[in-house]
Amino acid sequence: MAKYIFTALDGTLLNDLGNLTTTTAFALNNLGVPLSIISGRAPFEFMPVLKRLQTDAPQIAFHGGMIFAPRSGKKSLLGAWPLQPLSMMALVRSLLASFPTLGVSVFDAQHGYAVREAAGQRYQMLGKKRLEVTPMHVLFSTKLKEVYKISLIAENPAALQAVADFVHRLHVREIRVVPCGERQLDIVSRDARPTRAIDYIMTRYRLYAGDIIYFGCHDDEVRAADFAGVQIAMANADASLRADADYITTSNNDNGVAKAVQRLSLLSLN
Repeated sequence: MAKYIFTALDGTLLNDLGNLTTTTAFALNNLGVPLSIISGRAPFEFMPVLKRLQTDAPQIAFHGGMIFAPRSGKKSLLGAWPLQPLSMMALVRSLLASFPTLGVSVFDAQHGYAVREAAGQRYQMLGKKRLEVTPMHVLFSTKLKEVYKISLIAENPAALQAVADFVHRLHVREIRVVPCGERQLDIVSRDARPTRAIDYIMTRYRLYAGDIIYFGCHDDEVRAADFAGVQIAMANADASLRADADYITTSNNDNGVAKAVQRLSLLSLN
């Protein structure tokens, strides 16, 4: 019996336009099982999706840097591992000086700000909103109370690798660098780990691996084999993830999550 669903967001729950289709939302809501999203995105980007999924289960943002419940008030924050603003200001200053075409965006719990947009590229917000472009000295002196994520957007994969090498040479001990596709790197706290948040949720709901279904697309720091009894890969997933999966569904552009739910429901997993 499936008691809980964990799922990635981009490339899995959402199609390539960043939309949750009516078909997928309907299938998950009818399943009647708590659902947690694991994503590098900020909590405010989750909200349109969570409202349609009608869930109050804990959610995992900022690559594990925050666990939150989709409700208002202080009780919504269940765990948080932010970055140190002063050291991040120094890091951003170094990146801006060393890479004139690099896009840099900074996020707290409620907002995202573009310090500089990349040439021809910008951070892709859910909901098609554009990040406010804010000078660095204004951002760190008046806007930010904490920092949870810095997103770096490069012109091409080679440029992104140069940025990654540069950050590595700085030996900033408090950070963790997470690749997000061919042109984006996210910087989060070294204590930001999806596994920490997953362990919290499993303990809170008294879950075992056999209770859990995981939907995924990218072979990143989330190892579904470590916590999920059933691993479902999207057709557009990384080859390594598809190789380890128990079931491969259709792509995120073909309602893959909904089709898997319908198929598994026939097998009495709901």
